[in-house]
Amino acid sequence: MNVENSGKDEIRQNRNLPAVIAAVIIGAAIVISAIITILLLVLPVSSGSSSSEENIQKIRAEDLSTDPENVQDAQAEVKSEITIAGESSAEESSSEENISTDPVMVRFDVSASSTLEAAGYNYDVSNLTDLDASTCWADGESGNGTGETITFSSGQAQTVRGLAVLPGYCKSEDLYTKNAAPSAVRIEYDGQTTEYTIDDADLTYNSSDPMAGTVYIDFGQEIQISECKVTITGVRDGSKYDDCCISEMYLYK
Repeated sequence: MNVENSGKDEIRQNRNLPAVIAAVIIGAAIVISAIITILLLVLPVSSGSSSSEENIQKIRAEDLSTDPENVQDAQAEVKSEITIAGESSAEESSSEENISTDPVMVRFDVSASSTLEAAGYNYDVSNLTDLDASTCWADGESGNGTGETITFSSGQAQTVRGLAVLPGYCKSEDLYTKNAAPSAVRIEYDGQTTEYTIDDADLTYNSSDPMAGTVYIDFGQEIQISECKVTITGVRDGSKYDDCCISEMYLYK
């Protein structure tokens, strides 16, 4: 091995060392610069986003605190809507209550063209207004009761809106079937005449609730009258008796 040449090679290597170190330093600097550049690009975006959200929240908070009129207006509008809804509901409820009001009997003096007289039995006309399905009025003339009349009278005009009729003797199904019942009536009041036919479906006995068979003949409006005459114009014949019976009949409002 040539010692001289070896020394020269060592000298060359020593001369090249600074260049290598410089290249390493430059490369490291480039890498570090690239990393710093990336960080500078990324960090502002994320921090800016957070800052924007905070700003938005601050703006909203400032709007609420510095512009209370808008908040009050919004609250007032909501309250107004609730109040209107409540008033509408009350009106609808009131209307429904008026529509669903049960008929109320109006007291009149009652008389009939005839009444059946039988020992031990009461078929008086007062039975028509006792709200008891087990009692009845029965006509006292021969025949099936067609043409018999019932008259309601009062010393002063009273407000009514219809006539209620529970046809037949509703004490039991047996008595209901054996006795006759009105199937049509003529109602006369204040110069007005109304003809009414009772449906066959309403001429049946309700064993669970006999009063449920009451027929309500509505006059279409409230009227003030002091007299009303009802004439039996049609009859459903009984299977055994000709007596025409009515358990309830009264004017109502």
